[in-house]
Amino acid sequence: MRHPPSPIYESKSGRTTLSLVFTILIIGGVFIILPLSQLSSEPPKPDDDEEKPDDKIDLDTPIEKLSIRDVSDYFKGLRGDGPGNVVRNFRNLDFEVENLIYDTHDLDSHPNPIVQSNPAFPSALKRGGIEGFVEVVFVVTANGKVRNIRISKASHREFAESVRNALRQWSFEPGKLDNKAVATRVLPSFLFTFK
Repeated sequence: MRHPPSPIYESKSGRTTLSLVFTILIIGGVFIILPLSQLSSEPPKPDDDEEKPDDKIDLDTPIEKLSIRDVSDYFKGLRGDGPGNVVRNFRNLDFEVENLIYDTHDLDSHPNPIVQSNPAFPSALKRGGIEGFVEVVFVVTANGKVRNIRISKASHREFAESVRNALRQWSFEPGKLDNKAVATRVLPSFLFTFK
């Protein structure tokens, strides 16, 4: 009758245990020898003929002041006269310019809500009879979408999350300046009361 093979840790012959011990000794020896070999080798000494970098910065040298024209010329693609003669040519299509964000008092007409749902009163706070408030800041884009929602103050985290979830579904007729739709910063407050 054949017996199933024994696991390694139950070896009766001792061969497996012996090979395991040798493996551990070899690996341990490598980890001991490597650091010792690095300690015995010395780093190369620098040549005395090589130039050493200046450790001191001359703070007495006056800084060249740029005029508005110099800065303007630089961005118009004219060649600079600094080190390396860097040339910058920017085209309007090379990068997108972020639109300005206006405050409501700067606008001719304020953003008007088109789709607006009230934040839900969190059930745990409602059962506990807890009232609260949330102050929020967000941007109404020129397309009327709500972006960059940031809770500035909240009496409870649950109220803040309820307001955030509601605002994600809102849409607006954007604010206008000079008859053009612009991004607007809005700062509303929400009260959660039982009255």
